[in-house]
Amino acid sequence: MATVKPFCLWWILLMAISYITSLVAKPDVYIVHMDLSAMPTPFRDHHSWYEATLSSIKDGMAGVATTTKASNLIYTYSSAIHGFAARLSPLELELLEQSPGFVSSTRDVPLKAHTTRTPDFLGLNPSFGAWPVSNYGEDVIIGLVDSGIWPESASFGDDGLAEVPKRWKGECVSGTNFSSTLCNRKLIGARFYSKGIMAYRPDIDFSMNSARDTEGHGTHTSSIAAGNYVKGASYFGYANGTARGMAPKARVAMYKALWGGSYVASDVIAAIDQAIVDAVDVLSLSLGNTASDFYNEPIAIASFAAMEKGIFVAASAGNDGPYVFTVHNDAPWLLTVASGSLDRELFGVVALGNGVSIAGASLSHGSSSLTRLPLVYMGDCSDTQELNKVGHKIIVCKGTAGYDDKFTPDDDIAQQIYNVRGAGVAGGIFLLYEGNNLDPYLQFSFPAVLMNYQQGEAILKYINGSHDPRATLKFPNMRIGTKPAPRVPIYSSRGPNNLDPYLQFSFPAVLMNYQQGEAILKYINGSHDPRATLKFPNMRIGTKPAPRVPIYSSRGPSAICPHVLKPDLIAPGSFVLGSWVPTSPVVDEGSRRLYNNFNIVYGTSMACAHAAGVAALLRAAHPEWSPAAIRSAMMTTADSLDNTLKPITELVDNEGPASPLAMGAGQLNPNKALDPGLVYDANAEDYVRLLCALNYTKKEIKKITRSSSKADCSNPLLDLNYPSFIAILHEDSSILPLNTKVVKEFSRTVTNVGEGMATYVAKLAPIDGFKLKVKPDRLVFKEKYQKLSFKLTLKGPRVVENGDVHGYLSWEEVGGKHVVRSPIVATSFLNDD
Repeated sequence: MATVKPFCLWWILLMAISYITSLVAKPDVYIVHMDLSAMPTPFRDHHSWYEATLSSIKDGMAGVATTTKASNLIYTYSSAIHGFAARLSPLELELLEQSPGFVSSTRDVPLKAHTTRTPDFLGLNPSFGAWPVSNYGEDVIIGLVDSGIWPESASFGDDGLAEVPKRWKGECVSGTNFSSTLCNRKLIGARFYSKGIMAYRPDIDFSMNSARDTEGHGTHTSSIAAGNYVKGASYFGYANGTARGMAPKARVAMYKALWGGSYVASDVIAAIDQAIVDAVDVLSLSLGNTASDFYNEPIAIASFAAMEKGIFVAASAGNDGPYVFTVHNDAPWLLTVASGSLDRELFGVVALGNGVSIAGASLSHGSSSLTRLPLVYMGDCSDTQELNKVGHKIIVCKGTAGYDDKFTPDDDIAQQIYNVRGAGVAGGIFLLYEGNNLDPYLQFSFPAVLMNYQQGEAILKYINGSHDPRATLKFPNMRIGTKPAPRVPIYSSRGPNNLDPYLQFSFPAVLMNYQQGEAILKYINGSHDPRATLKFPNMRIGTKPAPRVPIYSSRGPSAICPHVLKPDLIAPGSFVLGSWVPTSPVVDEGSRRLYNNFNIVYGTSMACAHAAGVAALLRAAHPEWSPAAIRSAMMTTADSLDNTLKPITELVDNEGPASPLAMGAGQLNPNKALDPGLVYDANAEDYVRLLCALNYTKKEIKKITRSSSKADCSNPLLDLNYPSFIAILHEDSSILPLNTKVVKEFSRTVTNVGEGMATYVAKLAPIDGFKLKVKPDRLVFKEKYQKLSFKLTLKGPRVVENGDVHGYLSWEEVGGKHVVRSPIVATSFLNDD
C-alpha cells in the first residue's frame, strides 16, 4: 500500500495537469448563440452585453495561463442569429456555457464555393414576359455573399439606372485598393468580412483586404445575376455577343466573405447578418458545406432570419454529384439550385488534308489557329522524350478523362495535356475513349482540340494513310441551339464523359471523342503526309439536346430532411460567360497565363446566380409575394422537357431521363414563373412545425429561430406545404415484409394568384407500380388569393428498382393557360447507399 499511494497521487497529479493544459490550450473560433431576452437591463445593447460576458470570463480565469488575447470578440450578430463569434479556449468555453443567456455554441467551420446566351436560352426578351413586366428587375437589390467584386467591370456600369432606392441602408466600405467612390447606381454596396478567417488561419496573407475580388468568382456570379449590358463580350471570340445579367436593372450589393479559396462560417454569418440590416431583397449564396443538421448549419440558420424578413434566398446545390444524398443547402426555406447545360457549343475545327473537317471541343483562342501542319500520332503521349523531338507539328494523343463507369478516377488526359504543352509542339488533338461532355477541359493555353475516339479514328486513318499528313486548326467556333437542351451536365472530373475542365487550353488543342477520333486515325494511317488545320474559335447556337444535367451537380434526397424534395430546380451552370477580374488568369498553366475581362465557368454557383436574378424579376413584378410564393412560382412552371420536347436527360446512366433528385422540378422558366396561376405558400410557423417533426429539441429550434416563443411543437408536421412530393418508402423497413404495399398521403394548400375566378383539374403522370389519387381532383376558385386544399395519395411497393421512380401532378386551368406542375418521387434510397 505504501508504494501504491504515491503512484496514485502522482497519476492524479498528471491527469490534473493534463486536464488543465487541455483547457487552456488550442483556442478555437466559436459561433455562440445567446438568448437576447436574458440580457440584463443595465446594458444599452447586445454588443456591450457580449463584451461584458467575455470580460467576466477573463476575470474568472485570473491566474490561469491562457493563449487567447484579452479581447477575443470577433463579430456580434443581431439579425441572422442572436450571438457572437469569439476565439475561446476550452476553459473559456466551459465558463461561457455557465453564463446567463447562453444557448449553444458551434466551432467555426470552413465552407466552399460551389452570359451572352443564357437570357435567350431561358426565354428572356424585351418584347414580352418577365423583362418588360418587371422593368428588368428595376430597383430590386440583390446581395451576394462571395469573393468580392471588380467594380470597374463594364457589367457594373450604371448607365440607364435611376438613383439608388431610398430604402437602401447599406454602404460602400473602403479597403485595400477599393475606395468607397467606386460604388455607383449599379453597385450600391460593398463590404468585406475577414476577421473570422484571420482568427481561423492566423497565418493567412491577404493581398486585398477589401471588397475587391482577386479570384473572379464573385465578379462572375454578380454579372450573371444583375450585370448591365456589355457589347462585344466574349472569351477570346467564343460566346461573343452582348452580355447582360438576368435582372439588368437590379442593384448589386457585394458582401465579401470568401478569401482565396478559404472561408469560414463566422464571416458568412456576419455577411448575411449585415445584408438583412441593409435591406437587400434577394440573397445569392454560391457556397456551402457538407450537409448537417439545420441547427448546426450556418447558412440554414442565417437564411431563416432572412426569410422571416421577406428576403428571398437562393443557394447552390453543390458540385458533389452524381451520388445521391450529396445536395448542399437543403433547408426547406431556401431555393436549392442545381445545374443544367446550355444549347450552345463552343469548338475548334480540325480540317484534315483529305478535305474532311471534324469539330472538336476547345476554348483555344482565335490567334491559336494553325494551317496545314504535319500530324503525328503519339499514342498515349506518355513518352516525354519522344514528344520533345516532335517540333512544330500537331500531335494526336489517345486516352481517357474523368471517371470510369464506376466513378473511379481515370484521368489520363490531364497528364497528356501537361506533357504536350511542355514539349512545345504546335498543337494537339486529344482523343477520348469515353463520352461527349468536354466542358472542364476546354480552356487550352495552346492550339488544341478535344475529340471523342470515333472522331479520332478519322484523323488516325488519315495520318496512317498519308506520307505527309497535315491539318488546319480553326478557332473560335460556336453553335447555338444544340439539342437536346437542357440536360444535367457532367462537370469537373467527377464522372465518365466529363471533359469540361480541360477545354481552356493554353495552346492550340481540341478534345474529341473516340468516334470522332476514328476518322483522324484512319486518315493518319492511310496517308504518307498527313496534315491538318486547327481553326478557332467556333460556336453553334441551338444545339440539341439541351439542357442536360451534369455529373458534378449534387443530387438529392436531402440527407437531413429527406421529406422535402431537393434540389428544387436547375438553371444554366455550364459554359457560362461572365465578367472576370483582369488580375486573375482565365488559364493558368505555369509560365503560360491568359487574361481576359470575361471568363467561361461552370458549376452550381453559376446556376444559383441565374436563379437569384430571376427571383429579382419576380420580386419586382410581385412585391407582395412571400419568398415561398416566389420559389413555388419558379418550381411549378419549370420545364421538364428539353429543346427536343423530350424529358431532360442527365449525362450519367447512358444519358437516361433525369430524376427530380437531380433536376428538381426542371429547368427554370422566367416568363412562365411570372404568372404561375397557383402557388404553394409557407411561412416560418410551417417550417418550425417541420423542425418539430424532425424531433429537434426546443434548444435546437431556438438556434434557428432565435426565439423560444417560436419553438411551439404542439402540432409537428413533416408534410410541409411544398410544391413537390417525395415518398420515403423504407421508413418502416424493420417491421414490414419486403412485399408490403406502402401508402403515403400528402396534404397541400394552393393559393390562387391569377386574376379572379378559375377552375383547375388534376392530371397525373403515372408512376410504374404505383397508384396515384388526388382528392378533390377539381379546384374551383371564386376570387384571387383564395386558398383551397387537396390530398395526394400514393400506394406502391416498399422497394423500387434503381432507388427511385417519379411522375408529376399538374393542376391544369380549365379554359385557361396555367399549368401548375409538381414532381412526385418515390424512393427507397438509404442514406448509407
